[in-house]
Amino acid sequence: MTDAFLPSLGLQLVGPYDVLAGKTRRTVGRCPNYLCHWRYYYDPPEFLTVVRGDDTKQFHMGYYRCVFFGLCY
Repeated sequence: MTDAFLPSLGLQLVGPYDVLAGKTRRTVGRCPNYLCHWRYYYDPPEFLTVVRGDDTKQFHMGYYRCVFFGLCY
């Protein structure tokens, strides 16, 4: 499911799609795994990655949440 666009476009569905596919583990702590999944170093906490591309260029796309509740640091 998450590799649907990988052969044709070179893009992989990540983040919430990994949660739906059951690829994440439950964690205990302040930051749930599904909120920080596929976070890049310079991403703000409000950003949620949904598509990743080339790892050498760290190309990724996602959604920016306007309201931040302090869930990931």
